[in-house]
Amino acid sequence: MRAPTEPARPFGGDAFPLQHPALDAESQAEILALGYAQGTNTATSSSGVTVHDAAHAWAGLNLYTSGHGPEAVLMSMDGKTLHTWRCDLKTAMPGFVRPDHVREAATRSWRRAHVYPNGDLLAIFEGIAIIKLGRDSEVQWVYARGCHHDVAVKADGEILVLTSDPRDGIIDNGIASLDAQGRETSHVSLLDCFRNSQYATLLDWLPKAGDVLHVNTITLLDGAHAAKHEAFRHGNVLISALTLNTVAVVDVEAKTVPWAITGMWRAQHDPSLLANGNMLVFDNRGAVGTSRALEIDPLTQSIEWQHPDAGAGPFYSEWCGAAVRLPNGNTLITETDNGRAFEVTPDHRIVWEFVNPNQFNEAGVRMVAALFEVVRLPVDYAASWLSEP
Repeated sequence: MRAPTEPARPFGGDAFPLQHPALDAESQAEILALGYAQGTNTATSSSGVTVHDAAHAWAGLNLYTSGHGPEAVLMSMDGKTLHTWRCDLKTAMPGFVRPDHVREAATRSWRRAHVYPNGDLLAIFEGIAIIKLGRDSEVQWVYARGCHHDVAVKADGEILVLTSDPRDGIIDNGIASLDAQGRETSHVSLLDCFRNSQYATLLDWLPKAGDVLHVNTITLLDGAHAAKHEAFRHGNVLISALTLNTVAVVDVEAKTVPWAITGMWRAQHDPSLLANGNMLVFDNRGAVGTSRALEIDPLTQSIEWQHPDAGAGPFYSEWCGAAVRLPNGNTLITETDNGRAFEVTPDHRIVWEFVNPNQFNEAGVRMVAALFEVVRLPVDYAASWLSEP
């Protein structure tokens, strides 16, 4: 095992076998076009909040987006809808013509949403644009640069959003910085960031066309763990590049990648640095027949915690998914494909569970709408405008 001060190597380090980071041909074909299906799995008889152990779950509000429509729902811990934002693409972008590399399904729902404390909301039409709405769903502005997957908002109001720029037969992912009015102030190519780094050889594994990086997460680093590794300094950004099976730190100002790690997961989503300095990752396909919420030491690569363990029931999401550590130490997991989210304690007890009540009919079969992400907000987050707590 390497010393903790040594930067992680691209392929997982001495303690883990080398894993080929490229996806198989079928998986690559699925991600060459932007946008996700409305849903992929049949519905069950369960829906809404099916488990709520109020004594052990972290109380709050839940914001979710799903494949059922272009809207975000704010609900209570008991599943009661408290507020809904909704805006279809025709309203937000009159006259929009869908490019060939964007699936039609991307026009019918929001991939992710971010709500402000005053009730304003950011929403992403996958591979198309990010829009800002007021609390009554009126359109405030639209930024259209193939925005996709994720958005982060800084304390000063600056917005970072993932972009996609078609060029020379490929789609280059980037990070755009926007002011509070949605005006672009800077932009960086993530392909260029990798090329300008010691991890440039990772690009040798890329497919030759389409959405070659498929970056699906952007997380702001607060600098709390800069002493652990200088790449984790304030202002840098943690990303997840699905096609490379890689989690990396991007220095947006220097336009480079100072740190990256791969080999422990496959088709991963939603990495974050925890208060204890570990990293939490939603590992879609790295385990046999199951997905995992994986907590590791990002430098030694030792597994500190994972769900499920030997005694917990499995879950699986081939595409999308999220894992977030809550303030009480529990972990909120979104199992996108099955339209399910659940909160587990450190000892793997499920203390809250939600099954997407939104369904649709496909060839006579009831399907559950994909649940892209459930975000747990503090219970008083919307107290200034939400009439009902």
